[in-house]
Amino acid sequence: MKKEELIEDLLSSLSVPENKSQDQIWLELNSKLERTDNTIQLKRRSVLAKFLPYAAAACVLCAVFFLYPSGNFTSFVNDSSSVSYHILPDGSAVSLSPNSKMEFGSDADSRDVNLNGEAFFEVKKGVPFTVNTANGNVSVLGTSFYVTSRNELLDVKCFTGKVKVNSNNAEVFLLRGEGVSSVSKTKYMHSSLKKWEKGDLSFDNVPLNIVLEDLMLFKGMSIVNTSGFNPSITLELDEEKEEEIINIICTISNLNFKVVGDSDFQLYK
Repeated sequence: MKKEELIEDLLSSLSVPENKSQDQIWLELNSKLERTDNTIQLKRRSVLAKFLPYAAAACVLCAVFFLYPSGNFTSFVNDSSSVSYHILPDGSAVSLSPNSKMEFGSDADSRDVNLNGEAFFEVKKGVPFTVNTANGNVSVLGTSFYVTSRNELLDVKCFTGKVKVNSNNAEVFLLRGEGVSSVSKTKYMHSSLKKWEKGDLSFDNVPLNIVLEDLMLFKGMSIVNTSGFNPSITLELDEEKEEEIINIICTISNLNFKVVGDSDFQLYK
């Protein structure tokens, strides 16, 4: 029903005051209705103006989401007690150690990996492959190598091919059987057997503090070296018990130990 028809029906049901004509009443009502319409329109504009900034922000967030999708990177976190195995988009293989995390691009052309922890890499030949850590970078073309990056420690072992290590503004090249640590800053020889994948550990002229790190990861042994002595040692472990392991280490390093708490060990001179 039109506004005029509604008003006519309303007027016909009302009595007109003696001092006003029907036309005067109609004009007054029409004026009030127009003012009411304007008020409604103003309220609508006010509500829109209030929420417009939030709507604009939502649009920007949506645009950012589509421009930078979260699917560009893939992350793996190994919080188990055993090594986990992964194939990267370029075909390279990674054995990720316990308590370690890696992130890599989902694109098959991506040859960059971010690592926090320990991992063994078997890199498919191609363009340079780089492992980025908080303590330095490791670059190869096609080879196999082992990287440890925890706290301020960077340790790299080359198993096949050639590896370039950049750390603390220094560049070191490693060949098969060579390793380098940011602790000693010198090359050392290591065993080419990947016994660590099976839980067995083999160390060939490796700094003691790195050995203790691996014992924590793979054997769950908490050993604190308070001696200030960090000799390079050669050691092979299989199924020895904790007390046997600590006795072997102390004999090799010419150190003493004591038990702290339930199962923690402390090394001292």
